[in-house]
Amino acid sequence: MPEMTVAFASPMARKILEECGFKNIHAGDTKQRWDADQPEEVAIAKDAFTRLTNQGFKAFRVDNDGDKDGKMDKFDPTAEAVILVPPVAGG
Repeated sequence: MPEMTVAFASPMARKILEECGFKNIHAGDTKQRWDADQPEEVAIAKDAFTRLTNQGFKAFRVDNDGDKDGKMDKFDPTAEAVILVPPVAGG
């Protein structure tokens, strides 16, 4: 079952995840699984992905072996794992 991890979920990210319907939201990493054959679950994950990437989060696909498959610009419900990393501030 695919899984999305939101790394270092800030208060803003936690609010977005809550609004999208995520459960068990934490101040650290938050994980959510979905069934690619369940349209409602896919819609929740896609909504969170879109809203967070619009806020500057970067998304990366990771396969079951832990190999990074690269940056994601569009949500793919069949991705084995998606990691969303918050924007980095500073200079």
